[in-house]
Order: sequence, then structure tokens, then C-alpha cells
Amino acid sequence: MKGILTMLSAAWLSVLGGGTALAQDSKSAQETKPAAITVLEDASPVMYGRSAKIKATVEAVDLESREITLKGPKARPITLHVEARVKNLPQVQVGDEVVVRYHESVGLQLHRIDANEPGVEETIVGSEVVPNQAAGAATQHTVSANVEAVSPKEKTVTLRGPEGNLIDLYVRDLKILESLSAGDNVVATYTEAAAVSIELPKKKEKPKPKPKKKKQPGASTQ
Repeated sequence: MKGILTMLSAAWLSVLGGGTALAQDSKSAQETKPAAITVLEDASPVMYGRSAKIKATVEAVDLESREITLKGPKARPITLHVEARVKNLPQVQVGDEVVVRYHESVGLQLHRIDANEPGVEETIVGSEVVPNQAAGAATQHTVSANVEAVSPKEKTVTLRGPEGNLIDLYVRDLKILESLSAGDNVVATYTEAAAVSIELPKKKEKPKPKPKKKKQPGASTQ
């Protein structure tokens, strides 16, 4: 009888010990789980963002990639993809003051991350284009970035990309913007801003020469 009780006691202690070990393993797994928080998910295809207009000076034109870099009222460069419908891109010159209508970039996914988390650098490094097969849908990009500024009033967040470039994103949900702060590290998927029209500066017409006065016949030459 004593032998049976001793075996039962040993088995019970083994179960308790195993449960404690299991709880410790579970706790350890939770502690090592990446501290990434998804603050925005929008998987639906986006055709375009909000329409906007900017009066700016042309800083660069790339006909091959159909990109134009402008310096606008915020005194910082903005690069736009120029859609094929814009036929006068070859006439645009550096230094021109133009009026450009474009569709803003739209934030589709924003994952706030802990930059100190082990392995994060391996998963977010670089920039990639996300194919979008929907007809007429805007091109998408995914980058790791730092939050520079948040404007709930304008529904925008400004990110600094991996190359130091600034990206303004339109975010529909106000709660998303309120959950972000300057200095946050994020992985962002967004649509590419696209110019839909470029208004070139009007050429100044040369003043017409004044017609010469004709001498009246019989006029005195004195």
C-alpha cells in the first residue's frame, strides 16, 4: 500500500513540475514575441487618393521613368509619377514654374514596430513595389520608415523613407493617425502619388514694334 501511495505522489509531483515548466515556456514565448502592432490594414484595391493641386518649381525631370521632382510651398522636394495621359511632359524644363494636379499617396498598411527588436532589420530593410493587378489601380510601394509628423486635421502622416526622402500619406481613419507619434518606426505600404496634368508657364509675347510714321507729301523740310 505504501508503495502505491509513493508512486502516486511521485506521479502527481511530476505532473505539477511539468505544468510549471509548461507555464514557464509559455511565458517565455510571450516575452520573445515581436512587439509589432498593426495600426492600419486596408486590403481593398485603391484606385486613387484625394485630388490635389500644387504650384511649384521643377527641380528634375526623368522622361524614362516618367517622374518629376517639384519644390513646392513647403520648401521641400516632392517626386510624382506622371501618368501616360500627360502628353506635355517632354516640354517641361528644369526651373519652370508649373501647376500640377495629382492624386495623393494613400496609406494602405502601417505596422508600428520596435526598431530594437532582434531580427527586425532583416524583415523591413529596403523598398519593394507591390504588384496591383486591378485595372486602373495605383502602383503600391512598401518601405521601412520613420514618422516625421502627424496631422489629424489634414488626415496625413509624413514619413521619412530609407533614402531620407519624405513621403506624405493620406490616411482615412482618424483613430489611426491618433495612434501614431513623431519618432515611431513603421513599415508602410502605400499608393504612389500620380500627376494627372501639368500646366506649363505661359510664354511671354514679345512686344510688337511700333509702326513708323509716314511723311506727309508736300510737308515742309525746313
